[in-house]
Amino acid sequence: FQPDRALDGTIAYVKMWIGVELQQSDVTTLYEAITVRVKCPKGQGPNSSFSECAPCNQGRFSNTSSFDECSVCAAGKYSGSGSS
Repeated sequence: FQPDRALDGTIAYVKMWIGVELQQSDVTTLYEAITVRVKCPKGQGPNSSFSECAPCNQGRFSNTSSFDECSVCAAGKYSGSGSS
């Protein structure tokens, strides 16, 4: 890593560990964690590992089928668990 040089290409997510040597198994684990994502139906969002869908928590909603987390309800609005 050279802080004065630009990265060439598209980067969706990057995390750097300066001075830490990653083993191949570490890289594999990190790669799998960001590439295994599920598309969840309305009223659900991905869990913390993005590997399974779960109902949206109270105060959150999902009105589309997507890979995104459940959205926070607008001020003055409310939703129960699993709301779409």
